[in-house]
This record gives sequence, structure tokens and C-alpha cells, in this order.
Amino acid sequence: MEKGIGFLVFLFITAFLIYVFTQISGGGIKWGDKISLLSFTKIGGSPRLIISSNIPKSQPQPQTNPSFQPTATQEKQVPIPPNGFTVSQLSPYYGMVKINSVRPQYSWTDPSEFTLSSNYANTNLVDITGWRLASNKGAYAAIIPQGVADYNPTGPFLDGDIILESGNTVYVSSIKSPISKNFRLNKCTGYLNEQYSFNPSIQSNCPSLYNRNEISQFNGKCQSFILSQYGCHTPTPDEINLAAGYQDSACRAFLDRFNFNSCYSAHRGDSDFFLREWRIWLGGVSIPFDPQHDRILLLDTKGLLVDQYIY
Repeated sequence: MEKGIGFLVFLFITAFLIYVFTQISGGGIKWGDKISLLSFTKIGGSPRLIISSNIPKSQPQPQTNPSFQPTATQEKQVPIPPNGFTVSQLSPYYGMVKINSVRPQYSWTDPSEFTLSSNYANTNLVDITGWRLASNKGAYAAIIPQGVADYNPTGPFLDGDIILESGNTVYVSSIKSPISKNFRLNKCTGYLNEQYSFNPSIQSNCPSLYNRNEISQFNGKCQSFILSQYGCHTPTPDEINLAAGYQDSACRAFLDRFNFNSCYSAHRGDSDFFLREWRIWLGGVSIPFDPQHDRILLLDTKGLLVDQYIY
């Protein structure tokens, strides 16, 4: 009897090993798979041997990887108000726009200035027209006016609210505007530096207004002058006479394109035409900043705190 049982065990082990190696060679079982050697179940009163493994189905089920769902607390953190303020006194724009710098007026001829900037992380547009600055000397030290978003050299110069995008900077001065308008800079406004005095000067990095093939038929002196042009420079009459002489009308006509109007017409459709900078002037209204120390508050149209600057 014992020999019979031993023989059956030997047959079982042999059959099991043959099955396993057959499955491995056929790809049904891979090294590292867990295999259940034995399980017995009764069918019709007699035990039946079942060999099972974790052989994957032909189309494995995808694993579920649910996206992270933040809690209400994680979605919006409650801001910490500065000293002297409560959370209810904070603007919905608190932290979105900052006071970057403040420059008090140190003499009668010296303007007072300040700069604002919108947070790069903020993807929302922010309308700052009507916002005001308060200082220790005055509750209405300055009020943000309107401006021209698209300064077209041929006009009309239509004023509208100043809308800040991500990463915009606003330079505000107490003096009058050199061009009688507040405006947003673009790739061509650097040409205005030659007609008006801006402080600080406008970025002078205008795009090219020609390609090399266009000027290849001009005389050498004309080509050399064109190739020497950089920044935002409109040739003077003396420069044109020197480069083109009095007979080369084609060269003279070509040099006439180096100006704000031609640049605007050629590049207005560029995706990066508008710069991230606004220039604002308050028209000669003195801003009451203390020349020594002050606390400057930036308040929205409802009088809620957006930012503070202490110096």
C-alpha cells in the first residue's frame, strides 16, 4: 500500500514538473510567477487534483491609477494677512499684483515713481484701472488711470482699462506723458525714443525691416549703411544723403521705411508683438510718498488690500 502511494506521489511530481516546463517553454508561465501546487475538490464523491497558477489573461486588465483629488483645504490656502489687517480686508487679487519699487520725490523738479508687477504664476487677467495707492500721508496717494493697449502710430488712440497678464510690469510716474498717452509697449515703440524723452528710455530692440536679398541690388555704400543699422533708429537726412547720394532714388526710398509706422505695419501680426510692459503717467500730480520712510498700500476698487510696501 505504501509503495502504491509513493508511486502515485512520484507520478504526480513528474506530471507536475512536465506541466510546469511545458508552460514555461510556451510562455504561459514566467519565472517569478506564483504557482499553487495542489488543491483538492470532490466531484462525484472522488477527489480531483487541480493545478493552478497566476497565468495572466491574453488581455491583462489595466491598473487603476486615480488622479489626485485635493481636499478643500489644499485647493485654496487661506492667505496670512499682514499686521493690522484681517483676512476679510484682503482683496481677491492679494498676492497677484505686487508693488516692486517706490521712489519718493526728493525735489520740486524730481518726479515720484513706483512700479507694479503681476505674478508670473497667475494665469488670470487683472484689471487694475481704478486701483489706488495709499501712504501714511494720504489715503489717495495715486489712482491707476486708463491707457492705450494697442498704440497704433496712425491712431485712433483709444483709452481702455489697463489689463495685466502674467508677468506684466507697470511703470508709473507723477509727471506728464511725453506723448500725452499712457500705453503698452510693443516691439516697435523703441522708435519713439528718437522723438520723445522717456525716463527710463523705452526698450530699443526693434525687429528687422528687410532681408538680405532686398538690398543686394543697391550700391555698396547704401548696403553697408543698411547693414550697420541696429536697434530702433530712423536715418537722419544727412545719413541718407551720405548713404544714397542724390542720384540713388531706390536706396533713398528704401531707407524711408526705417520708422515706427513701417515697423508697426510689418510686425503688428506677430504673436510676440506686445511687450509685457506698461508706461503710465499721472499728469503732474505729486504723489505724497515720505522721502524717508513710509508704508504704501495697494488697494483694489473696493478698498481691499492687494499688497503693501514698506521702506
